[in-house]
Amino acid sequence: MKPLYSRLRDLHLYAGLFLCPFVLLFAVSTVLLNHPPRSAPAKAEAKRETPVEIPAGEPGSIPHARALLQQLGVTGEMDYVRHNAKSGRLLIPVSKAGREHPGRGGSQRQDRDD
Repeated sequence: MKPLYSRLRDLHLYAGLFLCPFVLLFAVSTVLLNHPPRSAPAKAEAKRETPVEIPAGEPGSIPHARALLQQLGVTGEMDYVRHNAKSGRLLIPVSKAGREHPGRGGSQRQDRDD
């Protein structure tokens, strides 16, 4: 009969050989998921300037943002509306269902003469 050391050594060898493919598969999938292959560079966002009539109400409010988007013909779901009074910017992120990366459609600069 084999001594205990020899049995444990064989058990360790066969357990390692059995588990090695799973560990390698896990390592490869982890690298692929954390470092996806580089795709084509993203297209530059098209920017356009459109004159709009500033609606009455507080800038940055939901009704104000909806009125601006309606004037611009932008459709989709609004995210959190951000108004920066110091720089005179109003950011309205809009996303549409089915798009992989929602863009910044509806992001507008608002200059006020106060």
